Amino acid sequence: MPPSPNSTEVLSALDDVVESLEEACAEGELAAEQARAIRRRSDQGLTLREVLAEGDEAPVVRQVAAVLHRLGEASSHLRRTEARALQAEGMSVEGIAELFGVSRQRISTVLHSERNQD
Repeated sequence: MPPSPNSTEVLSALDDVVESLEEACAEGELAAEQARAIRRRSDQGLTLREVLAEGDEAPVVRQVAAVLHRLGEASSHLRRTEARALQAEGMSVEGIAELFGVSRQRISTVLHSERNQD
C-alpha cells in the first residue's frame, strides 16, 4: 500500500528534523569551542568587550539563538504534520493532546489556525 499524503508529509517533516538536529550538533560544537575560547581569554584578564571584539564569528549568543530558531521551526512543522495525520487516521483531539503532552486547546489551535503555514 503506498503511503498516504499525510504520512508522506510527516516523513518529510521528520527528515527536516533530522537535518536540523544534525546541523545543530555540528554548530553546537563550534559554539561550544568558541565559548571555551572566550572563557580562556577572560581568564587571562581581558574584558568581555575585548574578547568579543577579537572574534571573527557571530557571538555565541547569536549562534545558539539561530540553532534554537531552526530547531523550533522544524519541531513546529513536525508537530503540525503529525497532528494532522493522526486526526486524519481518526484520532481525537484529546488523544493527540495526550500523546503530545499538551492541552486539547493547543492541538485545536495547531490543527485549525496553522493549516496554511506548510
